[in-house]
Amino acid sequence: LSTFPNTLRNVTPKSDLKEKVIQAATKTKCLTNRAIAPHFREKLVEFMKNSPYSLLIDGSNDTGLEKMNPLIVHTFDINTQRVVYATTRKDFAIAAAIFDKIDQALNTHSIPWANCMGFGVDNTSVNLGRRNSIITRVKEKNTACCFMDCPCHLVHNVACKSASSFTQLSGFDVEDLCVDLFYYLDKSTKRKSMLVEFSGFCDIKYRQVIKHVSTCWLSLETAGQRNLYMYPALKSYFLSNSESLSCFKWLKTQFADPVLEVYLLFYNAVLPTLTTLNRYLQREDPCIFAAHDQIQDFVKRVLGKLVSVREARYVENVQFGGRENQLEDEELFIGLVTKQTLQKLYNEGNIKPTQRSMFFKAVRQFYLTAIKESIAKLPLDDNVL
Repeated sequence: LSTFPNTLRNVTPKSDLKEKVIQAATKTKCLTNRAIAPHFREKLVEFMKNSPYSLLIDGSNDTGLEKMNPLIVHTFDINTQRVVYATTRKDFAIAAAIFDKIDQALNTHSIPWANCMGFGVDNTSVNLGRRNSIITRVKEKNTACCFMDCPCHLVHNVACKSASSFTQLSGFDVEDLCVDLFYYLDKSTKRKSMLVEFSGFCDIKYRQVIKHVSTCWLSLETAGQRNLYMYPALKSYFLSNSESLSCFKWLKTQFADPVLEVYLLFYNAVLPTLTTLNRYLQREDPCIFAAHDQIQDFVKRVLGKLVSVREARYVENVQFGGRENQLEDEELFIGLVTKQTLQKLYNEGNIKPTQRSMFFKAVRQFYLTAIKESIAKLPLDDNVL
């Protein structure tokens, strides 16, 4: 709407009408809220009164004085064969306040809770706690309403906990490296210019380091891939310079250790297994019909990286905890390039036997944690799925 006057001027350059049409932000806001919104709200309310619908809610980041909880309504229009979305804003953060606002909105328009077939929330105690949560209050209104943990959020948590278990044994935290490296280079043109020179020296094309955000589910993979691509230039940069900053000293220590390349290669090989499922579940088109099979296949793929194929066939009954069913170190999945680089550095004496042994222990712990968390948290036996 705000761009309509400019469009009109381009379409009718000789018309006098273009000079009379003036529409800035204020008028656009009024038209949207006072004219367009009531029309579509009325249609949505009428639809929700007579047809099944589902609700989704999520909270904003805690960066301001108020926490927003946008409420999204999903309906299916049989005439258009399309899923329709509608959004409204709720400025509350605790379960009682959030539910009261939702209940108030439905009661104001005489929309029955009985038509609410599903409620989508993320995996927090406010939403799914056993007491005083969104789910307990909604179930009081409609016991048949289906709640399911967000699989995307759960897969992200699996990745985080697996990486934490890897860090406990290896001492390497891939998230810390990505975050510190980005902020070290982010605001300094001088450092970036020097890195460009080192990139040319290492015969690679300069690429900017990507920011990793812990709450952004897929950013770790892209940030890690970029750091791996820039690894030769970054290593030359830190080993050739000297600064008093604690951040620089820590990064220099990391890049001085040859095993860092092995760690980055391992994450580059294993993270796509986790992010592929996450990307699939974030598709715009409905994929609920295939979610169960995709989640089952995901757990089987993770199992296959640690245990033999014979044992990994049945997800629910697999015995993955004992070493008798697990693969030997040389058979664990770490990626072909990772395996070649590790063997090369080991043969050249750049990596000690203890480092090599500790790396495989950390990899084994990574997979053990991933499997335990996946079987415990993912909806493998959900009746609806």
